[in-house]
Amino acid sequence: MTMVTLSEARAQLPRLVRRAQQGEDVGIVAGNQIVALRPVRVVSADLQPLSPEYVAREYDVSRAELARFKSRQARANAIARRAGQSVTFEGRFDPRLLG
Repeated sequence: MTMVTLSEARAQLPRLVRRAQQGEDVGIVAGNQIVALRPVRVVSADLQPLSPEYVAREYDVSRAELARFKSRQARANAIARRAGQSVTFEGRFDPRLLG
């Protein structure tokens, strides 16, 4: 791993970026932390919030974990609906609920 200070990183940024692009680990020492310089995969911003790709990227959750969560949540929602603790919003507000 190549380690540089912030000052060195400023002076050598193009070279450090090229090295990181080629797969070399580059660390920049910032205070008491090391910040990694590495390429990242950029994905479309229009991913659906609960798509497996979005969840995997944002929360490091696998497809299997997401499926188990959705299944547990569907069961919990069904139980709440049967108990009268939850209702499905149909797009019409009851004026009595507004205040």
